[in-house]
Amino acid sequence: MAVKVLITRRCQEGAMLDVLLVLSQLRSLAVAQPGYITGETLYGLEAPDKLLVISTWEDLNSWRAWRDHPARREVEAQAERYLLEPASHEAFRFGAWQEP
Repeated sequence: MAVKVLITRRCQEGAMLDVLLVLSQLRSLAVAQPGYITGETLYGLEAPDKLLVISTWEDLNSWRAWRDHPARREVEAQAERYLLEPASHEAFRFGAWQEP
């Protein structure tokens, strides 16, 4: 069953464009990963330093494989230098709650 992964990042002042460029690199790499379906990037209207990336994966294992992929970790490290705190990740399933 498909999952949505929400990744929140808070950018340092003046670093939004730098982070967006890194996220563009990440998305280019993610598109080629098994299980990747789609992704989008949003920025906060009430918190303009906040970015939210929502990606959709065929299953949780596909997301975890990408999360732990060395290429992703390398590019993610480039973004971290522009962030106020580490990025947070949360995975969600579609629909109502059910036993895993």
